[in-house]
Amino acid sequence: MSLTAATHLYGTEPITRIIAQLTGFENHDRRVLSLFMTLDPTTAEGRNIAAQFHAAKQACRMFHKLPEVEHAQFTAEAERALALAKTVHGARSVAVHVCPQTGFAQAVPLPIHVAPCIHWDRRAWLGPLRDLANPRNWLLVLLADKVIGRLFIAGFDTIHALGTVSDDTSGKPDPGSQAQSNLARRHDEWLRRHARTIVHELGELARAVQVGGLAISAPPEMMAGLQHELPMLSPRLTIETMHVAADATESEILEQLKKLSQRRSESFEQALFETLVESIGRNRASLGIMEVASAIASHQVQVLICAENTELRGKTCSQCELILPMEHSGLCPVCGSMVNEQPYFVEYLADRVIRQKGSFERVEGVAARFLQPNGGVAALLRYPLGAAGDLREFDVAS
Repeated sequence: MSLTAATHLYGTEPITRIIAQLTGFENHDRRVLSLFMTLDPTTAEGRNIAAQFHAAKQACRMFHKLPEVEHAQFTAEAERALALAKTVHGARSVAVHVCPQTGFAQAVPLPIHVAPCIHWDRRAWLGPLRDLANPRNWLLVLLADKVIGRLFIAGFDTIHALGTVSDDTSGKPDPGSQAQSNLARRHDEWLRRHARTIVHELGELARAVQVGGLAISAPPEMMAGLQHELPMLSPRLTIETMHVAADATESEILEQLKKLSQRRSESFEQALFETLVESIGRNRASLGIMEVASAIASHQVQVLICAENTELRGKTCSQCELILPMEHSGLCPVCGSMVNEQPYFVEYLADRVIRQKGSFERVEGVAARFLQPNGGVAALLRYPLGAAGDLREFDVAS
């Protein structure tokens, strides 16, 4: 069982290291250019890299606001990032990050489709990389029968075979040489042994790559044997069942996984919504950007929740990172430093929460509709409001 190809596809550890490295570049005295582009030639963007790049540059919020000197630097670094992106082959997309003041430049092949964009900010833009490294977005997949178990890892409409697990059954006796009861007993023993072998391999994989769940397809008798052994796996893995043939093609498996992923996503969002409502009743949640920003300032946020397509605006202090409303003018009221609009405000808030060991979730459906009257944003808190002082003492974005 080799994980080399799976790690290249899934890349939990490498992506995590890249994110940590890019986070380390956060410094208010220098900027990082982040370029995300589609390379897949089956898409219109992938067939015309130049047009894709031009559109992404024009859509960059900072592009039209830069002073002349920095505008020239931005253009030069964007061209350098484009040249680096063109060196990547065989990937669906690419992420390029360039920090001119440190000499850092890196292109990361991505197995997922991304929206083409360019960001020029004091932080590297990490959105798709964070999604790629989030274990909840990946599944181990097992297709098993009484002889072979096929193992895959899947996520973002991609699937990669990890190998097969099979037992040597060449020593089976001639059925005519044993009583029927002995044959049944031996059959059950072979089944249990096969199930144990498969679950052992699953455990090794689950320790090697972080995934959010396990999807299994197996006939009833084999499923019963697997379920008897599965409790030894990590309790953090959710186990789902699906129905595909043991010899199904990867495209057939992906078709079933799309339906399963939709159900998993809806279930997760429903559970998150219920937790949010319960937490509001227990005074352990904040609603609206003012309260949420206050909680972020006091390192209270465990989970930042944002409705899909929510646009938030706010300003931050360049020195102490105080979050301020867009209406604020003048210097920071705390440290007296310059205050600037944060061009990618949702991404900025997500970065701050993640640096505080929290997490960030985008939601749709009922959860998003619930958040809309409150600006599309909420937060689950580490401890109840008021437990560490009144959060409203902070100046925050409205």
